[in-house]
This record gives sequence, C-alpha cells and structure tokens, in this order.
Amino acid sequence: MSTGRDSRINFWLNNSFQIELIDQLHYAFIELMYEVEAIVNKNSQTSLQTIIIELEKYSQSLKNEENLLRKAGFNDTDNHIIKHNHFYAKIKSFKHELTYNHSYLSINILNFLKKWLISHIIKEDKKYRIKVYEYLNIKYNLKSNIWLRGFSDLQIDSIDNHHNKFLDLLYNVEIAIKENNKTIISSIIQRLEDYVTIDLKEEEELFIQSGFKNYGVHISQHRLFATRVKEFKHEHNYQNQFILSNILNFLKKWLISHILKEDKEYRVKVYEHLNIKYNRKSNIWLRDTALKIESIDNHHKKFLDILYDIETANKENNKEVIPIIINRLKDYAVRDLNEEEELLRLVEFKNIEHHIAQHRLLLTRVEEWTHEYNYENHYISSHILSFLKKWLISHILKEDKEYREEVYFYLKRYCA
Repeated sequence: MSTGRDSRINFWLNNSFQIELIDQLHYAFIELMYEVEAIVNKNSQTSLQTIIIELEKYSQSLKNEENLLRKAGFNDTDNHIIKHNHFYAKIKSFKHELTYNHSYLSINILNFLKKWLISHIIKEDKKYRIKVYEYLNIKYNLKSNIWLRGFSDLQIDSIDNHHNKFLDLLYNVEIAIKENNKTIISSIIQRLEDYVTIDLKEEEELFIQSGFKNYGVHISQHRLFATRVKEFKHEHNYQNQFILSNILNFLKKWLISHILKEDKEYRVKVYEHLNIKYNRKSNIWLRDTALKIESIDNHHKKFLDILYDIETANKENNKEVIPIIINRLKDYAVRDLNEEEELLRLVEFKNIEHHIAQHRLLLTRVEEWTHEYNYENHYISSHILSFLKKWLISHILKEDKEYREEVYFYLKRYCA
C-alpha cells in the first residue's frame, strides 16, 4: 500500500459515503493508518506513542457514529457497537505492549488497522448506509449510485418543488429498470408531459417576471426537453424495448447540465424579484428575518452574528475561536430561546411543544460540539456552520414566522 497522498485520495473517491460525519471518521482513520505505515517504513518522525493516543481518541469519536445509528433506527446497532468496543480494547492492548518496547508493535498495529479497514469500514459500515440515508432524508439514485442531498435546492419554494418532482421521476424510472417493469412506461411519459406543461411553464413565467436576461436560451432548453418527451411517446408506441434506458440517460444528463447548472443562473434575479434579502456577511440568501418583535429580532441578529463568525473561522481555518463560538451558541440556546418560549407560553401558541423540541435539539447539538472539540475534531467548524445554515432556513425563516402574528398582537395589546 502506497504512502502517497494520491492513493489516499483515490481510496476516498471510491469509498466516500457522502455522509459528512461518517466520512470524517473514515478519513481520520485512513490518515492514522498511513501514518503507521510510514513509521513501519521509517518515513515518519511521529512516535508510536502519539499514534496510539490518536487511535484512542478515534475510538472515542466512534460514539458519534453509534449515536447516529441509534437515531436512524439501524437494527444491528448493538452488534456494531460491540465491534467498536473490540477495536478500543485492541488499541488499549497496544498501549500496554508499548510499555514493553515490543519490537514488532508498529507492524502489528498496521496489520490490525488494515484488517479493520477491510472487514469493518469497507464491509460492516456499508450495512447501515441505507438506513442512515433514509434517516437523513437523502435520496438514492439506484443505478448511477449518486446520493442526492438536496443540492438541487435553490431555496425558492416553487422551483424546489419542481426539482423534487423531477428527482422522484428519475428515481421511479430507475426502479422500473431494476424490476424490468414496462407497465408503468405510459405513466412515466404522462408525468414527464405534466412536468413540461405545468412545472417548466411556471418556472418560465417566474424568471421572465424577474427580468432574467438569458430567458430565451433557457426556454429553448425547455423546448428541447418537451421535444424529447414527444419522441419518447413515439418510441413507446412502436414498443422500443430500450425506451426506459433512453429516458433514464436523458434525465440524468438533464439533471447535471440543466438543473444543477443552468437553473442556478437565474437564481439571483429571482431572489431579487421575490424580495429575498441577502446577508452579505454569511453568504446566505435571506427572506426578511425581521418579525417586528424587538426581543425576537434581537435574538435573530445575535444568531446571524454567530453564523457569520463561524463562517469566517471556517474560511480562515481559525480553531482558537471555536470554544468562544460554542459558548455564545450555548448562551443563545439557553437564554434567548428561553425568552422566546416564555412569549409563546404567554400567547398560548398551539404548536409550542414542537417549537420547544426544536430548541432542545439545538442545545443538544451545542453539547455535542463541545464534546467534538474536546476530542479535536478537525472538521467541527464545518459541522457547526452546516447545522446553523439549516437552522436558519428551517427554523428562523420558517417556523418562527408561525407565531409572529399571535405574539405581535399580544404585545401590542398588553405591553404597548
């Protein structure tokens, strides 16, 4: 096995799960394994004692994977944890051997890590992948082995709904091919026709209204799509046995060349048309976050400042500010969100239990980040940033607006 970084990259490209937490754990393991190999080949200044300490930390970080498996409802979680415990026990035995200066210890560790890579990471970990994907609401493209993580989302409700409809169509075509089900071809073509006449038409109206300059070229691409759908209908009438494969290949190309590329060209113009504000600090498109409720708006401003600071830290690879940011988040989750909850109790907001549950989720994540930081997770800033962006979109920009009217009029009536 080569110690070069190219071989690590090649391995990564072939074995990435596209699940951030799991991929980071696997990557950390691979780095450690290559470092042990470098020690065996006398190409490293790192001591074996340092490696064993890092392997102990890695063993502890597997708790994060175990928590994810429990949340996902993976039915073999207990056995998986037992294997993790065996791994940790083996690392402890290596640590014990180190005190006796075992001359072959580095070779023994390397052989053990290679076996773990093959038997556990490449084999056992794949058993839970689908369950975790389902839990994280990630769609799987069966034939092309592409996991679609919502990267087609433009945060424009109508367009995102169109894209989700398209992805469902693509998924159904793949299922039909896998099961050799030709009875649904007519249904697939009908849904494609509806996609052309309803969804693409709505999209065209939206970006024409927004003043998108390149609308002519974009519409011509839609017309090509419509023409291809007509051809599929013609092929079906003549019983082309390869029609499902033809449809699938076309939809994959459309996904990559049009939805994931060309649709993003009009996004800025449509945002402006829909009066969606851009927060230049955090590089996130924001619909107006202001609820016209002073205390809540101040909480949101505090959140956005934290979001900006973690994004800056991530960009500059500044690890020193992470504990400060985590403490600010904890203060936000405890102090500010508690104030918000008190307001919701005052107005007897009907969806308060769900709202509080979301607040507790944020606090739980803050506690998990504290744990990750203590174990020197190198990717913690990107973890925090990713979660906060999702929180901004799903909670502040959506769920907080559900109580606005009740709280606003309550305060106006009783606290003016």
